[in-house]
Amino acid sequence: TSFVGCVGDATLNGVIINFANTTERPHAFLGKCKGGDPSSAPSIVEPKPDAVPPLLPAETPDDNLEVSTQFNVIDVDVEKDSEEEEPNLEGRGGGYRDELTTTTELTTSTQRPTPLHVDRCQLPYYPADDPDLDNSWRFGTAKNSRLEYRSLNGRYKNDYDFQIDVKTMADEGIIFYTSDPDNQNLIAVYVSDGKLHYKFDCGTGPALLVSEKKINDNQFHLVIFKRRGSYGELMVDEEPPVTGYSQGDTETMNVSPPFYVGGVQQDASGKVYNMIGTNQTFSGCLGNFMVNGQPVGEPINKVGVIPCSKRVEPGLFFYPGNGSNLFRAVDKFTVGRTIDIQMDIKPRSTSGHLLSVHGKRDYLVLEMINGTVKFLVKTAKGSIETSFEPTNSNSLCDGNWHNIRAVKQKNAVLLSVDHKAAPPGIGGKNVAGVLSRHPIFIGGHPMLGKRLRGSTSQTQYVGCITNIHINMRPVNLGPERAYGQVTSGVCPTI
Repeated sequence: TSFVGCVGDATLNGVIINFANTTERPHAFLGKCKGGDPSSAPSIVEPKPDAVPPLLPAETPDDNLEVSTQFNVIDVDVEKDSEEEEPNLEGRGGGYRDELTTTTELTTSTQRPTPLHVDRCQLPYYPADDPDLDNSWRFGTAKNSRLEYRSLNGRYKNDYDFQIDVKTMADEGIIFYTSDPDNQNLIAVYVSDGKLHYKFDCGTGPALLVSEKKINDNQFHLVIFKRRGSYGELMVDEEPPVTGYSQGDTETMNVSPPFYVGGVQQDASGKVYNMIGTNQTFSGCLGNFMVNGQPVGEPINKVGVIPCSKRVEPGLFFYPGNGSNLFRAVDKFTVGRTIDIQMDIKPRSTSGHLLSVHGKRDYLVLEMINGTVKFLVKTAKGSIETSFEPTNSNSLCDGNWHNIRAVKQKNAVLLSVDHKAAPPGIGGKNVAGVLSRHPIFIGGHPMLGKRLRGSTSQTQYVGCITNIHINMRPVNLGPERAYGQVTSGVCPTI
């Protein structure tokens, strides 16, 4: 008799089985099992822009579709090449498209066994649970990250008393937002220019209350916003309240779900911007959300939020996967005769895809293979490569940061790890220019595991990457270009 039910977290000889890599699964569905969420921890989902200027002028990824509680996947059509299959990634004329599909959730179970370590690496393959978590969520690690509530378990028509803990370093971002379908009634709390703004409207004209001091100091602040009739109050910590009245004679509020915390969904962002002057997703932590002295309860939807741990550091974090956890740095990039790549890495395994860019036949691949860093450039006229072999195979996954620099200059390639140089690779004079117009992929690639040209490891990078520079220009690490199980902005340190 065939098994009927749900199977997850399977291991074989201590190795976690990745069901996404299976080629045959008749009558089995890969994704969320029905019958309840096994964990209170959210999934890592959608990829919002950062303040860092973009690396190069590039097309905006057409990722208007949105999923809730699942992560993003790039679905790649392939074009036939005379040599082998290659993803067609060149825009409208090709078959490349970003399709956000419902797939496996990333969850954190309270029954998770002792963290698994691979390749004798210092840090566990999957981040360990933080035992010191409080009741707060981190927003801004994915595009349009937010909580959505269907109801607030309390009154709000004639009066209300909300409170929430806020921690951010950002100049602007949405904390709470709700309105009616006609945008006549409104409750909005948001950060603008580092100060807290509270705007409410009973339908005949708004009130806008602004805090005296800025709150974007990366410290938690208790924020209380209330209303009784047309009268409103905004309080931050122990500061004197800011008070004001909405316009007109109306004193009842008629807002309707959803009630947003931390951000809004994509199709509402234009309306929200028109109402309050920002649609920026909150970047930071929000917690202990209460209404009229009672906890608000569980949201109906969690999108792109993770528990707010103090054990984090800046960067892009790539979870284990089959290569679909990736960061698309640039849509179309031409390597040409020269390229200078720099990044800092803190891997949790000894093999993984660091960076690549492909053309019809030419390509450039930077990867880790059993602890060795390899830099390969191939053109129609030949290939050039060099490798850096550390003292031990696990030297780069020792829990510390390591600097990688890979340079191509005409027909030579140079590679250094922690400022120690590998032997240069020299090719023929004709092996100079690399013809490429596909995206730069970091951490993973849609074709990993499907014979990605030039890759020896064919392996997902697992761990943190930061300080990425291409040709001396910083790469914008905003979440709008992160796909799959990738968190933007913070990496766990445990």
